[in-house]
Amino acid sequence: MRYKVVLSKNEDGYTVHCPGLRGCWSQGATEAEALVNIRSAIEEYLAAVDDLTARQSFSRRACPARLRSSILIPANAPGKPGG
Repeated sequence: MRYKVVLSKNEDGYTVHCPGLRGCWSQGATEAEALVNIRSAIEEYLAAVDDLTARQSFSRRACPARLRSSILIPANAPGKPGG
């Protein structure tokens, strides 16, 4: 699987994070080092998620194909006419 990362240069080198994996970030003195480090951080993040979910039990339930959700917006909500 591929993940997008955001690389930023700063005074100490580079910081990098993976927006798709909340809290997954790293850094490095060079761009190349930061990318190697985020790859390792992503692998560790996913391994931790696997470990945590392996100890939990989940139930699977079928959802109707025509399932729709509704969002109710209060009449006085900001941005709504009259709100």
